Amino acid sequence: FINPNYLRKGIGTKLMRYANIICIEKGIKYLYIFSDPNSKGFYDKIGARYIGESPSSIESRTVSLYEYTISMEGLR
Repeated sequence: FINPNYLRKGIGTKLMRYANIICIEKGIKYLYIFSDPNSKGFYDKIGARYIGESPSSIESRTVSLYEYTISMEGLR
């Protein structure tokens, strides 16, 4: 999760670019991401596919699960 004070500062995009490079180096084709439901817009923007909700360690909460396809072009 990203601290709300750092939202919209490009940190998530930089993290995903770095993750994309590491996945390419390791031959990983898909990255599965558990995310706060409020991050939907970010993952939609980078082309991740929403899979569904998963139970959270916080009672009565869920986390969103996304599948991100690793690509040689990087972030879309």
